[in-house]
Amino acid sequence: MLAAVGRVDPLGVVAPPAAEVGFPSSLSARFLSASGAWICHVFNGATAVTLAALGWIPWLSAAGFLLMLIDLADGTLRPALGARPTQIGLRQLLASTLFAFLSVIGFALESV
Repeated sequence: MLAAVGRVDPLGVVAPPAAEVGFPSSLSARFLSASGAWICHVFNGATAVTLAALGWIPWLSAAGFLLMLIDLADGTLRPALGARPTQIGLRQLLASTLFAFLSVIGFALESV
């Protein structure tokens, strides 16, 4: 009975199966559904690389923006469908921490 309804977590909340959520299965459909995020991340990455090439920001800071673009590509190619929320949160925490670390270290090394 529960398999037909969905998955029940310990709190009693029913999560619908992946097929019912409407998750796009083809790669082109996944890229299309994430097109807004792709536009934002590509713009941010290109802007950061341009500013780093002009010498206005450190290269490590630009690398942080490119890291976020790589994280988006990974999330688009291998979506976290069915993963526990804790796993998704830890992945996002790691990506954000690495971004902040690269930016801070980049600016710290530039000011020395």
